[in-house]
Amino acid sequence: QEGAFSRLHADHARRLSKLAGLAEQKEKEEIEQAEELLRPVPTASQAKIDASVCRLYEEAAYRRAKQMERQQESEEQLVESQREHQSMFRSRSSCGSRAEGGTPRWATLHASAGYREKTLELRRQRQAEDEERWLEENSVHARGAGTGGQIFDRLYGDGLAREQRMEQARSAEAS
Repeated sequence: QEGAFSRLHADHARRLSKLAGLAEQKEKEEIEQAEELLRPVPTASQAKIDASVCRLYEEAAYRRAKQMERQQESEEQLVESQREHQSMFRSRSSCGSRAEGGTPRWATLHASAGYREKTLELRRQRQAEDEERWLEENSVHARGAGTGGQIFDRLYGDGLAREQRMEQARSAEAS
């Protein structure tokens, strides 16, 4: 039996030395990380920081101004096309005919189709931009990113409970 005890003792000693080595290695890594954090971090001068902040704010203001400009242009185009479209139909009666000296209604409609397409396209673009903006503002992904695990667990638990209820209902029907 002494042979078995000596083997167990040697195995235990080997495992303890291995654990001690791992603990030492972990401690060394923690010390290295702490020393890394204590190293001085190069910083920029206050003037450079101020210049960077100003540049970032100016870029944001420029983007906002450009967006407002594009929106105003599209609204102006829409208003202009609506004016042109309305001016074409003001002088015509609803059933304009050649006898009254005007062009036929179908010809007028055909001629104004281009303007109508432009206005519809502008309206669609504005609607798409509004929808995209609304989706960004009301996105569930941006707000609920941290609770994904909890939500998953709750939904998964609800699914399991539903399956159990259905199984109980089936067994009750079979009885």
